[in-house]
Amino acid sequence: MIFKARSRSNRFDWILLGFITIVTGGTGLLLYRVPDRFIFFISSFFLLSGFAFIYYSVRAIQKLNYVLDDEGLIIRYGLRPKKIKYAEIKSVENRTRMNWSRVAGNEWPGTYIGYFEEHKKGLVSAYATSREQVLIISSTQGRFAITPEDSTAFLAVLTPRLTMDNSESEVLLESRRLWQSSRGKILLFLNGLLFAAVAAFIQYNVMLGKTHIPMHYNLAGQVDRYGSAGEAYFMLLGTVIVLPIILLVGDSMTRKGVKDGDNLLLIPLFLTLFMGAIAVNMLL
Repeated sequence: MIFKARSRSNRFDWILLGFITIVTGGTGLLLYRVPDRFIFFISSFFLLSGFAFIYYSVRAIQKLNYVLDDEGLIIRYGLRPKKIKYAEIKSVENRTRMNWSRVAGNEWPGTYIGYFEEHKKGLVSAYATSREQVLIISSTQGRFAITPEDSTAFLAVLTPRLTMDNSESEVLLESRRLWQSSRGKILLFLNGLLFAAVAAFIQYNVMLGKTHIPMHYNLAGQVDRYGSAGEAYFMLLGTVIVLPIILLVGDSMTRKGVKDGDNLLLIPLFLTLFMGAIAVNMLL
């Protein structure tokens, strides 16, 4: 049986998409004037990837629904539906209002998707369109916040399918450090390897004494400043700042039981890949 998520206004979705479209298109037009086509293409790729992610998030929340089948609850959001078997559900609680703060995910009017920290109660995975009248599903997989349009009908179908002793078990989440999972170790290694490779390439060009390298373009797409190879190190400044922050935030998430908290390491990895590609292209 399918239950739609509570209805929401799509106005902010279109405002957000319009803003992202203007930023992406405007930046793309400016970069198109740059004579170096590589900078235009790689920048356009990352800009369009960001736009695609925002569009995907908007469309996914608009189609959010909850399914109660013979085996359990399925939260259908985007390309990765979440399945919770009835035997795994420990309790269901109806909350008037959620007092939470976002840890990771999307939060704007009518959209609450991701991990949220609830005051004095811990972490909750939200698949909700409101913070009012929220159902909290506690299970062996964690706590989930959902907002079916008809909560009464949803509970009328769900409750008889739950076993009587579910509420006796405590919900325990696996706590670990960011670098203890295989994925975390691999992403940390790739971050370090890519950063070291780009830095080594820059240092090699510094030792060659390369100068008169285009460093900046004006609005007409003309080079208005040249510099030396050493200035390419500034391309790695973002990674130097972002990586420690991601390590702290990601480690905090995994210690609270967030299974995919180590995915945050993809942010500095792609940042280094993007800025490193531009630095290498400048020095070739």
